[in-house]
Amino acid sequence: EIESFEIGYGLKQPSFYANVNVYYTLWKNKPLTRSNVGPDLLSFNINGLNSRYTGIEFDGTYKLVKQLEVEALFSFADWAYTSASTVYLLDGNDIPLDTISFSAKGVHVSDAAQTQVGAALRYMPFKGFYI
Repeated sequence: EIESFEIGYGLKQPSFYANVNVYYTLWKNKPLTRSNVGPDLLSFNINGLNSRYTGIEFDGTYKLVKQLEVEALFSFADWAYTSASTVYLLDGNDIPLDTISFSAKGVHVSDAAQTQVGAALRYMPFKGFYI
């Protein structure tokens, strides 16, 4: 179950363009599964895990001269779990071995960057080619 809201604004001028977005997403009951954990080929399944993703993103380009542009981007996010749940530990044949209750409240989602910043300089000596 997903609830998501996003709002953004884009600006385009002859020598400048920019986009900014702000988002808020709630993931409810998102299962998390991993296989082949450890040397014994165990797996686990976590049902009912909730998380909240919020953030702001920006990207823009400024044309210094006809053939030279400066590009920039940033993304600041706060992606965190918001619930407690139960881990089901399974053997290689998906037979339950154990259950573990835990709380993931406030733990950040580990497979996504929380902050990104980037910049580039683009030189276009002729049409269709850039460095």
